[in-house]
Amino acid sequence: MITIGICDDQNYIVDILKEKIGVCISEHFIQVEFLKFYSGKELLDCGQQIDLLFLDIDMPGTDGIETGIRFR
Repeated sequence: MITIGICDDQNYIVDILKEKIGVCISEHFIQVEFLKFYSGKELLDCGQQIDLLFLDIDMPGTDGIETGIRFR
Protein backbone atom coordinates (compact mmCIF):
# COMPACT_ATOMS: atom_id res chain seq x y z
CA MET A 1 0.00 0.00 0.00
CA ILE A 2 1.28 3.46 -0.93
CA THR A 3 0.22 6.50 1.06
CA ILE A 4 -0.12 9.64 -1.04
CA GLY A 5 -0.54 13.05 0.56
CA ILE A 6 -2.03 16.00 -1.29
CA CYS A 7 -1.67 19.43 0.30
CA ASP A 8 -3.24 22.52 -1.24
CA ASP A 9 -5.25 25.38 0.24
CA GLN A 10 -7.85 25.09 -2.53
CA ASN A 11 -10.23 22.16 -1.97
CA TYR A 12 -11.06 21.67 -5.63
CA ILE A 13 -7.35 21.27 -6.52
CA VAL A 14 -6.99 18.53 -3.89
CA ASP A 15 -10.04 16.75 -5.29
CA ILE A 16 -8.88 17.04 -8.92
CA LEU A 17 -5.40 15.71 -8.08
CA LYS A 18 -6.86 12.82 -6.10
CA GLU A 19 -9.14 11.91 -9.01
CA LYS A 20 -6.40 12.12 -11.67
CA ILE A 21 -3.85 10.19 -9.59
CA GLY A 22 -6.48 7.60 -8.70
CA VAL A 23 -7.20 6.92 -12.39
CA CYS A 24 -3.49 6.44 -13.16
CA ILE A 25 -2.94 4.22 -10.12
CA SER A 26 -5.97 2.03 -10.78
CA GLU A 27 -4.61 1.15 -14.23
CA HIS A 28 -1.66 -0.53 -12.48
CA PHE A 29 -3.68 -2.22 -9.71
CA ILE A 30 -1.72 -0.45 -6.96
CA GLN A 31 -3.39 -0.03 -3.58
CA VAL A 32 -3.33 3.57 -2.42
CA GLU A 33 -4.42 5.50 0.62
CA PHE A 34 -4.95 9.22 0.01
CA LEU A 35 -4.46 11.80 2.75
CA LYS A 36 -5.82 15.27 2.04
CA PHE A 37 -4.49 18.42 3.70
CA TYR A 38 -5.62 22.00 3.24
CA SER A 39 -2.70 23.80 4.92
CA GLY A 40 0.95 23.27 5.72
CA LYS A 41 0.14 23.18 9.43
CA GLU A 42 -2.43 20.43 8.92
CA LEU A 43 0.15 18.35 7.03
CA LEU A 44 2.86 18.90 9.64
CA ASP A 45 0.48 17.96 12.46
CA CYS A 46 -0.53 14.70 10.73
CA GLY A 47 2.24 12.49 12.12
CA GLN A 48 1.51 9.74 9.59
CA GLN A 49 4.03 8.18 7.17
CA ILE A 50 3.56 9.54 3.63
CA ASP A 51 5.29 7.85 0.69
CA LEU A 52 4.53 10.46 -1.97
CA LEU A 53 3.52 14.08 -1.38
CA PHE A 54 1.99 16.62 -3.74
CA LEU A 55 2.57 19.99 -2.08
CA ASP A 56 1.38 23.41 -3.24
CA ILE A 57 4.05 26.11 -3.03
CA ASP A 58 1.80 29.16 -2.69
CA MET A 59 -0.31 28.76 0.46
CA PRO A 60 -1.22 31.23 3.20
CA GLY A 61 0.51 30.82 6.55
CA THR A 62 3.28 28.26 6.22
CA ASP A 63 3.95 28.11 2.47
CA GLY A 64 4.88 24.94 0.59
CA ILE A 65 8.63 25.61 0.67
CA GLU A 66 8.73 26.01 4.45
CA THR A 67 6.32 23.11 4.92
CA GLY A 68 8.49 20.87 2.74
CA ILE A 69 11.61 21.79 4.70
CA ARG A 70 9.92 21.07 8.02
CA PHE A 71 8.29 17.89 6.75
CA ARG A 72 11.61 16.40 5.68
